[in-house]
Amino acid sequence: MKKLLFLSLIFLFLSIFTKKSIGDSEHNIKGDQLTRVTIHCEKGADGRRPFSDAFYAVVTENTFQGSRSWNEKTKRSVMDRGYEIFTGFKNDKKFIVSVQGRYVHDTSNKWSYKFKSEGKHNNIIGYLKDGLSGVRGSGNWRRKCNLKYVYTHRAADAVAVKNLKKNIKRVSKERDSINEEVKKLRNKISEFDKKIASLNLEIKKEKEKSLNLEKNIKDINKDKELIEKKLSESEEKLETGIKAKKEIEKKLIEQEEKQKKVEEKIKKQEEKQKKLEEENLKQKKSKKITKEKLKNQEEILREQEEKRKLIDEKIKQQKQQQKEAEEKLKKREEDLKTSEEQRILEELKKKIEEEKKKIEELNKQTE
Repeated sequence: MKKLLFLSLIFLFLSIFTKKSIGDSEHNIKGDQLTRVTIHCEKGADGRRPFSDAFYAVVTENTFQGSRSWNEKTKRSVMDRGYEIFTGFKNDKKFIVSVQGRYVHDTSNKWSYKFKSEGKHNNIIGYLKDGLSGVRGSGNWRRKCNLKYVYTHRAADAVAVKNLKKNIKRVSKERDSINEEVKKLRNKISEFDKKIASLNLEIKKEKEKSLNLEKNIKDINKDKELIEKKLSESEEKLETGIKAKKEIEKKLIEQEEKQKKVEEKIKKQEEKQKKLEEENLKQKKSKKITKEKLKNQEEILREQEEKRKLIDEKIKQQKQQQKEAEEKLKKREEDLKTSEEQRILEELKKKIEEEKKKIEELNKQTE
């Protein structure tokens, strides 16, 4: 009964919205209308099969906007999605719908064509009911196409129907979920009934046993007194044990805190050791660099020492040559008497002075 009532309400809402939509289209109500249209294209010039498709478009007093899409394999055998976007405008004389087509991945493949109206109507729905004709493609791809009206709704009503369908679907799901919960609860109730019956049987058996147990109550009471006494003693021991446990837990907490402090100290010591190791590594690197510099300096000093020895040797040779030249000059001065000889003597003196200057320069270099 509930299901019949639920379905009746659904059909009532749908019939109201359908009647309202038809009435609006008949009276040419202004505003957005959601219109279902079909496109049919004949057999192509290259023998390709005809095709038909349907899509929704939003129609106003003067505009038409809609789109359709499909999946298709490209020349490279890769799946691609094609789109055609329909844009129309009506003026006082005619109604034309322009179509732009393209693929998502094969972006170079684009096309366009138009649908043109025949006759004259006051609204776009009238043109669509008569149908619009056009030519899609050219050459071998040429084929005649037709755009035609199916039915229409006001956009607001279509949205309301869509929301109603969603609500119906949601309510149906909730109803199915509730039915499933009810089924589970019934199963649980059945299980509980079985358990209750089993417990009642157990109670009956226990009652039968209790009749026999009453005879032994006195003995049990005595045993109970003994047990209570032992229980009292056990409770005292338990209380003592609890106190001991608390003391142990307290000591354990103190030990954990001490261990935590020790771990922190170890961690700090490790960090300090790590820093010392890093510093030691830096010192080693610095020492190595210093050794290399020292080695280079020693090599330079050794080279300079060898140069100095060579210069000293040259100075020694120069001094020996100077001494020999002075002795020759002295001897020559004694022997020379003519002006020519005097001139030669002056030249020798100049040479001696030059040699002295060279020796002084060499001394400066050694310094």
